[in-house]
Amino acid sequence: MAGECHCLLGDNGAGKSTFIKTMSGVHKPSYGRILVDGKEVSFNDPRDAMAAGIATVYQDLAMIPLMSVTRNFWMGREPERRIGPIKVFDHRRAGAVTVAEMAKMGIQLRSADQAVGTLSGGERQTVAISRSVYFGARVLILDEPTSALGVRQTANVLSTIDAVRKRASAWSSSHIMSAMRWPSATVSLSSITARRWALRSVVRSMPNSFRI
Repeated sequence: MAGECHCLLGDNGAGKSTFIKTMSGVHKPSYGRILVDGKEVSFNDPRDAMAAGIATVYQDLAMIPLMSVTRNFWMGREPERRIGPIKVFDHRRAGAVTVAEMAKMGIQLRSADQAVGTLSGGERQTVAISRSVYFGARVLILDEPTSALGVRQTANVLSTIDAVRKRASAWSSSHIMSAMRWPSATVSLSSITARRWALRSVVRSMPNSFRI
């Protein structure tokens, strides 16, 4: 539910990424059910999860450093305009939306045309997060969003997550408790057995929004 931020804690190799990939349609669960808005669903791929309002930002961010912020923001969903019978990329609209959405997350871009590679790690995270929220994510899952960031960049990402809470429910994984801020609930993974407990905990912590 919007306003909630849930933290998934566990050491490296505990199964956090596997758990997240199951929630986002990459893997199929070996048992149990996935309920969205109280209805059982089955995700064949990540597109099915995105159609249900579940978006995931992975550690590699799926960014192309040499492309502009605008191009990365709209990748695969480019707005179009017509010049006669020809459809072309609507650069003006795309740039305006990108700048506005980044500003909502507290990032002021020098230019929407600047290469993503010129941004800091925290700013790249914000591009990926704002892109997901803009395209309708109701549940945003972040896979170790602060693992490769410095202190200042980590603070920026945590502020972005706080901004996201106003528009969507946020799930974030980490192996460091101090990297998380204001969690509504915390699930800890420590072993394969604990993963089964975690699945049941998710049901209890989000009874009306997302169950596994």
